[in-house]
Amino acid sequence: MLRGLSTYEGRVRIFLVLLVLFLAAAITVNFRLLMTGRNAVLEETGERVLLEADSVVARLQLSAAPSGTGFGARASGGVTQGQLARLAREHDLAGIEILSPSGRVVVSSYIGRSGVTDGGYAGLEPERRRDLEAGQAVVSSLRDEEGIGYATISGFLPLIRSSGKPGAI
Repeated sequence: MLRGLSTYEGRVRIFLVLLVLFLAAAITVNFRLLMTGRNAVLEETGERVLLEADSVVARLQLSAAPSGTGFGARASGGVTQGQLARLAREHDLAGIEILSPSGRVVVSSYIGRSGVTDGGYAGLEPERRRDLEAGQAVVSSLRDEEGIGYATISGFLPLIRSSGKPGAI
């Protein structure tokens, strides 16, 4: 080893080996930090989406209260596409939809979506669907399929009937 240090070529080789090891360690640490940061951002975004969903549900219940219809009376509670579109803009959300327990769109902030199966709901893992049926709010995985301009996260908040089962999502 000492003989390798005595020549110029040997010193350069050892320097290059040490440089490669240092860069490999730096890349590994940076990758780990990137994944930690990404997971923190996804978790925070999911929490924000669920908080926004809670806020929208509360506003819809308040707006339905004076008319006496009550939000839980029907799956949509008399909510209109215009109300959902306005709330989506106010809460800076891509869209708001009320789904039946089977995942079909009852009312949407988008025109022409009523009656179709929601793609985000259809893409939920079985474990998350069970959580939703048990009355827990869930967040979908990050979706970035071809043809959409941005990645999306969907939050699903079950609206529980008096029987304890979700009446709408």
